[in-house]
Amino acid sequence: MNLEDLRRLFCAKITLEYESIHEEMLSKEKEEIYDNAFYIDAVISIYECLLEMSQEMEQKGLKCLILFPNLLTFLYFRWMKKEDSYAEELEDCVKEELIKMKSAGENVKGR
Repeated sequence: MNLEDLRRLFCAKITLEYESIHEEMLSKEKEEIYDNAFYIDAVISIYECLLEMSQEMEQKGLKCLILFPNLLTFLYFRWMKKEDSYAEELEDCVKEELIKMKSAGENVKGR
């Protein structure tokens, strides 16, 4: 099997996984779907990332990933175990903007 065939097969595999997760989520009650919103969004992002990355992958990596079961879910749970600076960065940004707003407010009051 040539590289392009492997890339197509890999993309088909992760598309089937994505569609399976999508269908599973649609079978849930609205509240359960809402409770899984972060998971759903993350899986979509992982799926899109893999689609893009597949165009740069080589045969050996593609073959390994094609055989890997439930790749999207596996990568989601691996990602959840990673430390994330998102919350810290968000908090820092909010603090910084509040300081700017306070300073701007004081400048307006002083006029």
